[in-house]
This record gives sequence, C-alpha cells and structure tokens, in this order.
Amino acid sequence: MHVRPFNRRQVQRDFLSRCTLFSALAPAQLDQLCAAGRLLELPAKAALFQAGDPVREVFVLCDGSVLRYRLLAGDARKLVELVQSPQVLALGEVFGAQRYESACEAVSASILIALDARVLRKLVREDIALSAAVIEALAQRQCAIEFDVTGHHSGLTGAQRILDYLIELAGGELPLAGETTVELQAKKKILAARIGITPEAFSRSLRELADKGVIVVDKNRIHIQNAAVLETRAGASPQRVSFSRKLRTPRGGEAQAMPAGELVNLCGRLRLLTQRQAIAWAMAAHGIAPAEAAIQLRQRVAEFERTLARLEKANLDPALAAALVLAIVSQPAPGLLVASSLALACFRGGHRGFAALALAAAVAYVGEYYYRLDTTLLVKSALMAISGGVLLALRHALPATDSAGADWIGTEGPASGGVRKETPSATQGVGGALKAATGLRLGVAAALVLVVGLAGHAVIDRERVLDEGRVVLFELAPVDPRSLMQGDYMALRFAIDDALPRRAGTATGPLPRFAHVELAADGRASLAGVGDDLPAPSATVAVRIRLRDGAPSVGPNAFFFQEGQAAVFEGARWGEFRVAADGTALLTHLRDEKLQRLGMP
Repeated sequence: MHVRPFNRRQVQRDFLSRCTLFSALAPAQLDQLCAAGRLLELPAKAALFQAGDPVREVFVLCDGSVLRYRLLAGDARKLVELVQSPQVLALGEVFGAQRYESACEAVSASILIALDARVLRKLVREDIALSAAVIEALAQRQCAIEFDVTGHHSGLTGAQRILDYLIELAGGELPLAGETTVELQAKKKILAARIGITPEAFSRSLRELADKGVIVVDKNRIHIQNAAVLETRAGASPQRVSFSRKLRTPRGGEAQAMPAGELVNLCGRLRLLTQRQAIAWAMAAHGIAPAEAAIQLRQRVAEFERTLARLEKANLDPALAAALVLAIVSQPAPGLLVASSLALACFRGGHRGFAALALAAAVAYVGEYYYRLDTTLLVKSALMAISGGVLLALRHALPATDSAGADWIGTEGPASGGVRKETPSATQGVGGALKAATGLRLGVAAALVLVVGLAGHAVIDRERVLDEGRVVLFELAPVDPRSLMQGDYMALRFAIDDALPRRAGTATGPLPRFAHVELAADGRASLAGVGDDLPAPSATVAVRIRLRDGAPSVGPNAFFFQEGQAAVFEGARWGEFRVAADGTALLTHLRDEKLQRLGMP
C-alpha cells in the first residue's frame, strides 16, 4: 500500500465533521481523534487493508470511492459494499472483531483518515451520544442486510434495481421537479456486482431507463429526471415508477397512451440530443478528436431517430398534443411557455387561485419580453397571436375539474343496470356549477365592455386633440449618446424642461400644473411662465407639466418609429406637438433644423 501521510490537523477536523458519525462531537473530542490520526491519500486500485489484518486503525472515507470484498475459493471476489460517501469503513468489524474479515481497496483516487482504534473505542465508551450514533449506524446496516437477504430484489428487474440504487446515491428522496445528478465512480462490473446483476444486464437496463426518459446518461454522470420517477395516475396517490418483467400488452392490440411525464422527458431528450449532435459536428468540423466525434455523431443521430419513432407511435392525448404545439410555438419565449403551462395545469386540476398567479406571471413576462431587442415586433406579435390561439383551443379541450367533482356526477355500472343515478347533492352541485359558470361569463363580458369603452374613450379623446389642437414646436435638448437610439425608439429631452421649476431639497409641495408658452410665427415655443390656471385663449398656450423620472417635462421621454428607420431621425432638432385647450399635448412628429418633418408627411 502506497500512501502519503499528512500532518494537517485542521483538514482532518473538517473532514471528520462532515461524517455523520462524528458531526455532533465537541471540538475537544475532534482534537483528541485527530491527534491520534493521520490523513491518507490513496491512488486508484491501491489496497487499504487485507483480510486478517489486525484492527489497529479505523478508516474514515472523506472523498472518492472504495469497495470492500471477501475472497472466495479460487480467488473469486464477493462484493460486500461499494462506499462513495463520507463514513466509517467496516464499522461492524471495528467494534465486533479483532481482525478485519474483509479486504478494502480504492476504486478511484481517495482521501481517508486513519484513526487510532483504541482512542475511538474509548470515546465511544465515555460519550453516550457517540455510542448512540454508532448503534444507529450499525442498526441501519443490519436492516439493509436483512432487507437484501429476504429477497427484496428477487422480483424486480434490472432497471428497477438500478433506479433504486441511483435514488439511494441521491439521498433517498427526490424533488418533484427538475433533475438530480449523481456520479458513478466505479466501473460497470463493480456496479453490476453491487446491484446483483451481470454487466450485460446492467447495460441493457441502463438503456431501458434512458429510453423511458427516466434518466439521461452523460458518461459517468447520471441525470435523474425527477418528474419521471414519480408516476401519478388519476384516482391514485403518487408512487415510484415500476418496471415489470413482462411488457403489458393492451387488449385488442390498441396503442397505449403515453404518460405525460414520459412525453415531457422524451421531448426534453430530443433537445439534449440536438445539442450533443451540434457539439459532435463542431468537433469533427474543427478536427478536434475527429474519429471520436464521428462516432458520437452517428450514435446521437441514431438515438434521435429512435426517439422520434417512439413519439410517432405514441397514442398522444389530444390535450397533450395541443400542449406540445404550445411548447413548440413558444420556444422563443420560454418564460411564457412555463407560465402558461403552469396556468393550464392548475386550471385542469381546479386550482383557480394558482392558475391566476401563473397567468399574472405570464403577463409580467410578456411586459418584459416586449422590450427584448433580439426579436422584431412582428415576430413578437405573431408569437403572441399563435400562443393565444393555442391557449383558447386548450381551454375548450380541458374542462376544469373540482375536488368535489365526484359529488357532482351520478354513478352507473353493472349494479345499477347501466342506469345513471343522481343524488340530491349531485343535483345541487350541478346547479351551483351552472350558476357559477353563468356568473363568470357575465363578469367576463362586463369586464370586456368596460375595457373596450375606456379604450374607445381614450382613442376618441386623442383623435380630438390631433384634429383640433394647436401646433407647438419644442426644441430638443442633447441626451446621452448611449441611449439616443435603442431598438425602435429615440430617447428625448426638451430644452424648455431646464427652465421649469423643480423641488428644492426636501420640499414636498405640488409643482405648477401648466407651462405657459408663447408661440412664434412658425410655431416655435418659448417659456413665458408657469401656473395652475389656464391662460386666456388669445394670450399664451398652456401645456400640462408631467413628471418624467422625477423631473418636470412638457413631453414624453421617447419617440417610437418603425424598425430600421433610425438613420431618418438622427437629424431631429424639434418636436411637433398638438396641444388641446385643456393643456393636453401629443407628440406627433419630429422636425429637423429647417423645421421639415422627418420620416412621414
């Protein structure tokens, strides 16, 4: 055994505190263990101890992976355990034997701490909490052995065994969404022996899990798809997905509907395979490991085609097919896809409150999406229109359910002779549902009329200003060149704004409502004063003062124009307004130094 000792007390303390058995020890006890211990660095395939060695040191795995085994007749190895997490090795032999009954070697480069066995046993006798932790660890190991010996895996396929082992590596509990990544630090032969199957069966079962969309294999990293591990069916509680030894054949030979979780993972797998094909193609094109890249490209293309073939044969539920269409058309706007999918799922499950929150998130994302400069307004509007149409189709395809839905419908079956029976509570439930639906429709109609009315009134009011308002020209002031042109609008600032009064210091009084301006013969405006009242019609023109970014202004801070027309408006020096008698001002055009309109007649 080739090991390299370290005298790093603090490093030993840090490693020991990560081990569950020693995490609750006091600092003085950790120091006592470290004083009688040493830090070891073990290369791969190096032996740590052999069967028959006296138990003078207790080894704690800090990083890496090791395996324990027993030698049988003919020098055959029987795997005892594969250890990949920080823990004490051979705990039962440390406290129950004078010599090691098993051998141990490193699977990968590992870091361990060798503790003096006498010091550890003394601490266990003196510290009740440490004694309880040792008993608990031994009891858990005993339960695992008994569970395995009684034939837990005897009725399970290799895929189910691998899945159970991966979940065990992940900590035993998985979140409901996302993915959990575990790393296999041992070779396939060792892992197969640990699970109790042959290496060939291990490869087949791993491929089965990948084809089912339960895992994604990336060399020695396994990405567990959390949503696919739990199989939820209507009327049943969530349970872990299972793999039977014989494939179930539907009656009559009809195609079996694909579960939603499997469909989602297959679609995600297509995206992942596309990315890997692009990487392999780029490597081959640039001469980076071209032979390996060509092999990977062929494998990814073949796997992509197999996945497409599975999707083509799948009997998709119409709602799932519509959701898939929504996912495709919403690819440029992933936030909209997530929010709308959550809204549909909540609506389908009868959770109206959560559906409203999801819709609010979708509206917020649309507001942010509008200002993205990497997509044209035409593409954005087309995406919104198509997504809205798909959502309407899904709305009719997915009627809302309710947790009390079982009380709303009658029961029918052989016992009733196929005659539907309705209870009084069912009739009342249907009546209440109809009333609620009618009220909802009336509310939506009233809200629509209100929105259309307010919008129409605003449009008519603005049209009146454009028709009857006086033409007023305000000079433009210089702005920060970095924000002059941004996408499809120009940042604006007006010279007259500098002369408007501002609040001084911490003053909180109201600002004047109107700026009184005098007009030259060509319409150019100059500030004559400010006030809260409208002037006489024959004197000056009143323009309402607005607050823009906390400062008073007579106009907007931006002028929007058609995309690709930025060069046309670079020479703008004046802003043309239409001002109504009540002081309402609308910016209509930009003019150059010679007062010629830019961009439009």
